[in-house]
Amino acid sequence: MKRAFGDAVKVLHVKRLEAFTCKEAFFVANEIFDAFPCELIKEDQMLFIEKDQAFFETMDSETKAKAKEYGMSKGELCLEYEPFADAMNQCCERFEFVTFDYGDKEARGDFSLRVYANHQVYPFFALTDLVEEKLREKSDFNGFFAKADITYDVNFSHLFYAFEKNGIHVHDYATQMKALVDFGLVELLELFAQNVSEKQYEREMNKIKTLIDPSFMGERFKMACFRKGEA
Repeated sequence: MKRAFGDAVKVLHVKRLEAFTCKEAFFVANEIFDAFPCELIKEDQMLFIEKDQAFFETMDSETKAKAKEYGMSKGELCLEYEPFADAMNQCCERFEFVTFDYGDKEARGDFSLRVYANHQVYPFFALTDLVEEKLREKSDFNGFFAKADITYDVNFSHLFYAFEKNGIHVHDYATQMKALVDFGLVELLELFAQNVSEKQYEREMNKIKTLIDPSFMGERFKMACFRKGEA
């Protein structure tokens, strides 16, 4: 960073938003909310893991109240969106926050929790005995503990609610393909083409196609833009 920008750019690392304060800021995040911890709920039950076993038991009162507030009866319920939005609201007087993640505007009414390991995707429940034997993977979820990524689809309506509850306006929501085009991707590519070889351009263009192709990440990923204060 210093070699590229000298003293023009200063970097500050903080572990929590509460450790950072400013008057104005532009926040950007890629795939942050799918990494937030969540509860798996089903009607009046939630998932527990004890002694290497996954099972559903009666939901506690706090989680039940939140599920009712968000109108959810089955799926992943994140209880950390509101505290995060509150922390962002407290740390900055005026900001714009752009984030990209995979998911949908409404809750899908089913489970999407999955494990990524060794370039393969495993539905979480297929790694447990909560599904019939013919649907189970050979591996057990305990074998992936601390060795793999676990993720789920973001419920953007829940995310919007969390920010709006803190007085933060949802400025825009779009597919990744539309958002990148609106942000000037086409103009950037034209400028890029004027300054690099045809081979370099084709190599980078192939990478970009994955980001905007509807059959890959173009439609699957969404962009959400939040604003606090006047633009």
